[in-house]
Amino acid sequence: MSDLPSLYAIFNGWNLNNTPGLQVYAIDVPGQQKKTLNIAALARRNARKVSSGFLQSNQLNLGVYVKAASRAALEQALDTLYANIQSRESALVIPKSGTTRQYTVSYESTAINNPVQGALSPSGNVADLTLIFQCSDSYGYDTEPTLVSSISAQTLSSLSTTYTQGGGAEWQVPVFQLQLNSLTASGTNIITVGNLDNGQQITITREWSIYDFIVIDCRKQSVTVNGVEVEFTGAFPKFNPGTQTWTYGDSFTARSVKIYADVVNRWN
Repeated sequence: MSDLPSLYAIFNGWNLNNTPGLQVYAIDVPGQQKKTLNIAALARRNARKVSSGFLQSNQLNLGVYVKAASRAALEQALDTLYANIQSRESALVIPKSGTTRQYTVSYESTAINNPVQGALSPSGNVADLTLIFQCSDSYGYDTEPTLVSSISAQTLSSLSTTYTQGGGAEWQVPVFQLQLNSLTASGTNIITVGNLDNGQQITITREWSIYDFIVIDCRKQSVTVNGVEVEFTGAFPKFNPGTQTWTYGDSFTARSVKIYADVVNRWN
């Protein structure tokens, strides 16, 4: 195996290279990428228009080579491998583009690469396999978040701030965290966070208290205040790669709000 490149794949916290005699030698991400397209014919024209196209299926393939001292040792190594990749919808972390990337996958099947009537090897102690995983989330994600904004004291009732969104997917989904460090208000008031460019925004209406902590998680599509999910209106804002503008607004008389936002960039 010395001539094989040194790669790794970590599934559900377990490094596949920990299998005795195993080395990951190829990563194909995605192996097969499939979009569902809605295509409509245009009236009075010999043409069609794509109205939507969404990723529905991603296949991720790992090439692995296993060499053991005997056929029995090989079978024990494969038992170890398969026992550790059975959990469904688990994180698979792989090297990608000079860093690491995470996919949510489920193991589907194995292809045997040496064509000996479906057997492993004539000598019985080596296996060249392709492990096939299906991604349950259509995107791969960075393993570390990227800062979007950090504001220690927002004292005005509205804010529009520009940042450069990374990632390669059409839609990026940050997480916004807000803490009300001072507050002057009575009755119910609103807080909004949104995308200035496409008009998508979340609005929360309630009676607020000092030190309330708000989390708007656009990826998980949840809104919490002090750790408890709350009612809201609107659409979770999504952002495209490149220059983007997010907004904050409230109806308080006065306020000091600490705002922090980050995003785990995602990729097709």
